[in-house]
Amino acid sequence: MVIFVLLILYIVFTPSVPPALAAYAESTYGQIIVVILAITLFLSTNPVVGILGFLAAYEFIRRSSRATGVYGIETFSPTEQKKQAVMTAMNPEPMKTLEEELVDSLVPITPNNDIGSSDGFSFQPVLGPLYGAVEPEYEGVI
Repeated sequence: MVIFVLLILYIVFTPSVPPALAAYAESTYGQIIVVILAITLFLSTNPVVGILGFLAAYEFIRRSSRATGVYGIETFSPTEQKKQAVMTAMNPEPMKTLEEELVDSLVPITPNNDIGSSDGFSFQPVLGPLYGAVEPEYEGVI
């Protein structure tokens, strides 16, 4: 009955956890010990007192993290997703420049042998005077 009343008082009222004890309770080994004590209380007493023991253990670990400052670090530190959202908002997708829009709207350039065959015109390029140069298909010695 005394344990029941003490656990109720600890859960309802919010006593602060001493910093020296909070540092131990915040470690992994300290949390394991607190959970083992709660399990032992649950197995050795009335189930209602055991459930209150689990609630008190949870409150003890939570208040210890607030006393050491770990709660604030975990809660208010920016996560990678938050940082990514801020960076995306500051760097929007680039818009196309006028030059890129004009290049996209140009007619594609085709090789000379395609001219006249696809567009329906009969234009064919003509080779001008060579002025002593060799023809492009010449395979001999120059």
